[in-house]
Amino acid sequence: MLTDELRQQINHYAGFEPTTEDIEAVMPAAERKLEDLIRRFGDDDGKRRQPHYLAQLIVEAMRSNYYALKFVLMSEENKEKRLAEANPIS
Repeated sequence: MLTDELRQQINHYAGFEPTTEDIEAVMPAAERKLEDLIRRFGDDDGKRRQPHYLAQLIVEAMRSNYYALKFVLMSEENKEKRLAEANPIS
């Protein structure tokens, strides 16, 4: 659930204000990662259950998605350049 406190923490760690859609897109993955961390390593005396911890995981997931998309777009761009070089139009 995206509370005001969680949104403020996300904005803080991201350094900008992500859209609700961007946050909601990665929230399930971030929550699963948090559950896995707690299951494997415990909740560190409740620290991992604080909103700032989930906020950091959400921002991490958004950055990961951003860089994955950027990589795909760069790969496509490079592919198009290679094709254009291999098949020059006269």
